[in-house]
Parts: sequence; structure tokens; C-alpha cells
Amino acid sequence: MSEIGEIAQQFWVDVPCHFKNVCLDEFILMPNHIHGIITITDKNIVGVEHVQTLPNQQHVQHLQQNKYQHIIKNSVGSIVRQYKSSVTRWCKHNGFSFF
Repeated sequence: MSEIGEIAQQFWVDVPCHFKNVCLDEFILMPNHIHGIITITDKNIVGVEHVQTLPNQQHVQHLQQNKYQHIIKNSVGSIVRQYKSSVTRWCKHNGFSFF
């Protein structure tokens, strides 16, 4: 496994240390991505909140920039986003490139 792969695996295993509402199950690290099962233990987390457009132009621009969605804290989307940004940040800080 490459050094980036080892970091990606360690960061994945550490996800429950950063998100107390998460249990991890099986996962497999591929050359350029990861497959994994995440269980959210908090029944109140839904994942994505769809926002309704209001006639306010500034609000409409905000929605267009954010693809009409707001990621909910502790949702699968926020967990994956945090994981990916952490691995990317580590790689850039340590001189690794994805291209």
C-alpha cells in the first residue's frame, strides 16, 4: 500500500474518534477511492436538507452556489466531506499530488 493509502486507511479508521454518532463496518481501500459502510447511531440525523427558494436575490445566488442543498452536521455527507478534506489536506501538506 502506498503512503497515501496508509494515511487514507488510518484517517478512515479514526472517523469514529471525530464523529461520536458513527460506527464503521467493512471497508476497502481502492487505488483512488474507498468503499465503506457507515452507520449513523443518532436517529435524528437525516443527511441533506433541501432548501426552498425565496424571492430574495441574494438568497437565490446562495442556493445556486450551494447546489440547493445544505449539508447537515454529523450526516453521512458531512462525515465523507470531512474525511476527504482531511486526507487531501494531509497530502498537500506533505508534498503529495493526486495528478
